[in-house]
Amino acid sequence: MFELQRSRLANVTTGIPTVFWWVVVIGAVIFVVLLAMLGMEIHVHLILGAAVSLFLGLVIFLIAAMDNPFRGEVSVGPDAFEAIYTSLMKPNDAVSKSMAILIAKAAKYGAPRLEGRDPVEGKDVPGLYFGATKMNKFFDVVDEVVKENGGTASLFVKAGDEYVRVTTNVKKDDGSRAIGTILDPNGPAIAMIRKGEAFYGEAIILGKPYLTGYEPIRDASNNVIGIYYVGYSLQ
Repeated sequence: MFELQRSRLANVTTGIPTVFWWVVVIGAVIFVVLLAMLGMEIHVHLILGAAVSLFLGLVIFLIAAMDNPFRGEVSVGPDAFEAIYTSLMKPNDAVSKSMAILIAKAAKYGAPRLEGRDPVEGKDVPGLYFGATKMNKFFDVVDEVVKENGGTASLFVKAGDEYVRVTTNVKKDDGSRAIGTILDPNGPAIAMIRKGEAFYGEAIILGKPYLTGYEPIRDASNNVIGIYYVGYSLQ
């Protein structure tokens, strides 16, 4: 198997294709032939021929310089890939990692379910349980996620048509935890959750932009009873 992989790697090239060189060479020959057929004085031929030769030489030099796009003088360095990863891929990796941590930590308490009612910041909502542990106003899980991977984390419970934060470390403007606040009813996340699907992307939370992930919480009957949330501020 390793020999097969090595043979495949040996066939991978990062240079400019050979056909490109043939096109340049054949084009140069045709151009020189056409130039020789023009009825001009010898000194004009020499000047024009020298100019064409210089141009072709520069084209060939440029191709040679770019022939190894990851090693030559004209090349793409590792800094470019690092910048792309840092700006585009790394935040998404962090969201995915935090979501996996949140789901795993909640699952350690047991299976999710709803039981009874519970007042949360003036809202009468169902009790969201994982096993025997009620998550309403229980902050250990979300705080452990943030301690390990940064960002913010929340658990929402489904209350009628709304999804209410029952545990979170998302903060209000006054610095208090935003429990009792609801998922934006006009935002992109709730539309996906109502279809039973996850949402990953930018969202506005309490007026501020975040890069977020939302996954539905399902009970034993596969009903959506809440939402796992993780996110990172974009400010």
